[in-house]
Amino acid sequence: MTADFPVVLDACVLVPASLRDTLLRCAEARMCLPRWSNEILDELRRTLLEKLGRSPEQVDHLLAELNRHFADARVEAFETLVAMMMNDPGDRHVIAAAVKCRAEAIVTFNLRHFPDTASSRRELRERFGPSARNEDETRTSAWYHRR
Repeated sequence: MTADFPVVLDACVLVPASLRDTLLRCAEARMCLPRWSNEILDELRRTLLEKLGRSPEQVDHLLAELNRHFADARVEAFETLVAMMMNDPGDRHVIAAAVKCRAEAIVTFNLRHFPDTASSRRELRERFGPSARNEDETRTSAWYHRR
């Protein structure tokens, strides 16, 4: 089975090990295609090192494994889109990456950093395609999409 449901995984859903594991197992089962950018991985690195006290060796190992097992997950060359995004300035790179890779969704806990009204979400989808979803909505959508 092959998935055709690309999703951008925001750094905040990659930080908790159990959630990261669940999302990546869904990807291994071809329920979705995970996508992330260097900026997302940099944010993951900073959070693990500075807020959770992981060692540089642990973080380097995790990032190497992500890159090894999901070599096609990296989204690049989206920088020109960042200025056109309408959401929180600190997370514009996330939507820009989603637009670039034609993601179906953005998986995040930070829904407040993305357009939060129905009209702005509708406008974003009409202009660019993806919508922000929390992790439960994404797992459910991927499950039904797979069937």
